[in-house]
Amino acid sequence: MDNCAMAGRSLKTFLEEGRLEDIKRRMKPGDYLFIQFGHNDAAASKDDRYVPLGRLSEYLELYVEAALEKGGYPVIISPVCLCPFDRDRKGEKEEIARLLPAYRDEMKRFAETRSVLFVDLYGLCEEFLWKAGEKTAVKCYTEDLVHLSEMGAGIFGQLLANEGKRFIIDGKTEV
Repeated sequence: MDNCAMAGRSLKTFLEEGRLEDIKRRMKPGDYLFIQFGHNDAAASKDDRYVPLGRLSEYLELYVEAALEKGGYPVIISPVCLCPFDRDRKGEKEEIARLLPAYRDEMKRFAETRSVLFVDLYGLCEEFLWKAGEKTAVKCYTEDLVHLSEMGAGIFGQLLANEGKRFIIDGKTEV
């Protein structure tokens, strides 16, 4: 496993910094490329990283093609949700919370169109948090109720691992 994630990056800035090219150089046939973006892409107030919803598929295509070109399996993963119990969303946080479901839906539509694996981590996390209740949900995030705490990262990581089992361990490489 090679975690190439970098905080504060969008589909756009990750490309601009050459990070996808670096991944392509190291990728081998049969590798999985987990493609997860969203929070930074949806930040319209930050023009340097903003990816309008109408251009999301265009950017996703570049990542999918990079994996396929190397004989790998692209997996599009929706972003995690913001804490659903945050009653004081304002400004950029409010905008991102409002846009993330649309980004998730566009990712799913794109994955279906391209017959690429898709994990609705947004939906899995949101379902977990509503069932767990406010007290536990709030503990899954840092004080800003956007970024994950260590506990939240562990729980959400396990949700993703459980989904990943379907196509990695069980061998399902088709949607």
